[in-house]
Amino acid sequence: MSYTPAQQRNNIKEFQEYLYAISFYNNNVMRVIPDGIFGRETMLAVKSFQKEYGLDVTGEVNRQTWDTAVKVYRNYVSLPPEAIDIFPSNNFILQKGNKGSLVYILQAMLLDIATTYNNLPMLKVTGVYDQETIATVKAMQNKSRINSTGLTNKMTWNIIVKTFSHLDSSLKY
Repeated sequence: MSYTPAQQRNNIKEFQEYLYAISFYNNNVMRVIPDGIFGRETMLAVKSFQKEYGLDVTGEVNRQTWDTAVKVYRNYVSLPPEAIDIFPSNNFILQKGNKGSLVYILQAMLLDIATTYNNLPMLKVTGVYDQETIATVKAMQNKSRINSTGLTNKMTWNIIVKTFSHLDSSLKY
């Protein structure tokens, strides 16, 4: 049975997607953009994969190369979730008027803590460090027996993260 050109492109793209994902975990595997075209870049990426995983280095995808790529891919994506270190620096302070992802994350953690423990004010997750956020941070600082400034420095951030991390996992998403 022969493949249609569309089926062949889909298979190539699927294999490229495996290589692309693996390349984020293993820098020795060349990154290739999944486009469904088996060109020079894909051949080189396949060779780098084959070399790295002890396969015959042919640049062609046979059953052994395919199966190994699937196995390696599944091993990597089944690892425990990776933590991210997002607080900018030891001296950084989140304060009134700040906007963006870091504020969203702070507010989302505070909202979950408030929902779980019922001893913090509920706040809206807006991505803007506003008066409501200041009040909730102050309440968290008071509960933690640290200086109640309403600013989120490294110490306050760490307390919020630790509290959030210890919430009952059945209550999380």
